[in-house]
Amino acid sequence: MSGPENPPSGAQQRKIDEGLETLEQLAQGLGQLDALRDLLSELVVDNTRLQKDNRRLSEALIKQTQGGGDALKTVKAAQEKVRVAQIQVQDLLEENTDLNGRILELEELNGSMMSMYVASYRLHATLDLDEVVATIEEIIVNFIGANAYAILLANPEGSFDVVADRQLDGRLARSGVEPRGVLAEVVGSRVAYVHTSERPAREGVIAAVPLAMGRDVVGAVVLYELLSQKDRLLRNDVELLSLLGGHAASALVSARLYARADRKLKTLQGMIELLQR
Repeated sequence: MSGPENPPSGAQQRKIDEGLETLEQLAQGLGQLDALRDLLSELVVDNTRLQKDNRRLSEALIKQTQGGGDALKTVKAAQEKVRVAQIQVQDLLEENTDLNGRILELEELNGSMMSMYVASYRLHATLDLDEVVATIEEIIVNFIGANAYAILLANPEGSFDVVADRQLDGRLARSGVEPRGVLAEVVGSRVAYVHTSERPAREGVIAAVPLAMGRDVVGAVVLYELLSQKDRLLRNDVELLSLLGGHAASALVSARLYARADRKLKTLQGMIELLQR
């Protein structure tokens, strides 16, 4: 059952502002790249001209029988200018490569931020618990690239129940999961764990994200494997996982509260109908 769309909260607005700031950084980076390319083109033209001057002066030096000392100095000066220009061109080529790499990173981050904004809007656009869980699955599969994972929700007994999973292969029980190891750490600290080293992941967990709202942890997302075309988690993935923790937690809390209120309403309606008979 779906309810009215909720306006972005303060935390969501800050994330939107961060996305806009990223877009502005990307625009600035593109402007710098255009300026570097123009400068590089000018230096290449100067380098070509200086090389021609060098060849012309060298030929003049060979033909000249007197006054060769001045011509030699001119040739050496031209050669030095060519050498300096070549160094500058090489430096600019390296800077251009670095800037291109940074721009690609910003473009990927911008795309991920926009995708996460759309996904977070979908998270808060429904008050149906199953739809919220399905949206969380879509985010970790399509945006993060998870192949094996589990989504857990806290139960009244203080343990966790698996509400969605993929290729879990018995890594966790279906219900009554007691926090241990990595899961206990992220639940206790409310800080995501992401495996980034070359060593084997602890307990086979490549990422664990607490779904926390304030001091309350309402669930967790645990990733065990990535899709075959993705060999590791990237910096953008870490940002997305961090955003997912807050957005998913608030959406789950809202859905649970709505479900509880809806059950109470239906109970009261049933009692009223019985009294009216």
